[in-house]
Amino acid sequence: YTLINSDLTPDSLTINFPFREFNHAILIVPLSKDTLWLDNTDNLSPCGYINSYIQNREAFVIDGLNSKIIRCPAKTAIENLNVKKYDFQVEDNNRTLLSANYSYKGRNYEFYNYLKSGASEYEQDQYIHKRFAYFNCDSLSWNLTHKYIDSAQIDLSARIIFTDFFKHIDKSILLPYLQVSIPDFQTPVKRTLPVFLPFPLYERDTIVYHIPRNSVIKCQPEIKTIITEYGKYYCEIKITTDCITLIKDLLIKPAYIPLSGYRNFYQFITSIQEFEKKVIVLN
Repeated sequence: YTLINSDLTPDSLTINFPFREFNHAILIVPLSKDTLWLDNTDNLSPCGYINSYIQNREAFVIDGLNSKIIRCPAKTAIENLNVKKYDFQVEDNNRTLLSANYSYKGRNYEFYNYLKSGASEYEQDQYIHKRFAYFNCDSLSWNLTHKYIDSAQIDLSARIIFTDFFKHIDKSILLPYLQVSIPDFQTPVKRTLPVFLPFPLYERDTIVYHIPRNSVIKCQPEIKTIITEYGKYYCEIKITTDCITLIKDLLIKPAYIPLSGYRNFYQFITSIQEFEKKVIVLN
């Protein structure tokens, strides 16, 4: 068996001084070219799935005289990828139909997997309605499914009808960007502690607006690319006769960011947030 610390934020071991340092026990199965990690307390995830609470940290393998410190693998960006697809059917009477599809991996997979397997249908429905409260729904139907048996991906699909979601100025309609999911960070003035991101945050969004054929695009944003040591952001827009498509890609790398580097990190985050405040204007 193997001793490990179960916490969302990994912590370094103090090897030179003996004391009670672990709070969790798991099993590992050495294979010829790999190692199978098994958390016996997790009865919801697929066999061999490495939970966010034990990934990317040192662990102590108990094996008599062969006991040793090893490292639990870190989650990759692809293992944490969240894909979101929004398809808006904008109608002339301010009524809008939305088809939303989400594919979750990593930390979000763990949350929605627990929601599906460990919560009642009433609790699930309450959470999903709260999840989409932003759209002020007139009608909402949803479905939460695993991609396949023993898959470390869970898919959420929703069909929503709402009115007056888009802002109107005179005869113009403002189509929002639907901002990518970024955790809240304090301003550099208020920040007193370093930032530790234990795993990558990776998101790909596609937003499709089906617009009335007689619409004229009055204002549209440009292609945007931001690349820093902390991650990258990309956004482009594609336009056809009756369709506007936004394609966005965001990666925030796992990192330890000391206070001395926090201002640059915060500038990377705010530059994305400021760009995503833009809107597409239709006449």
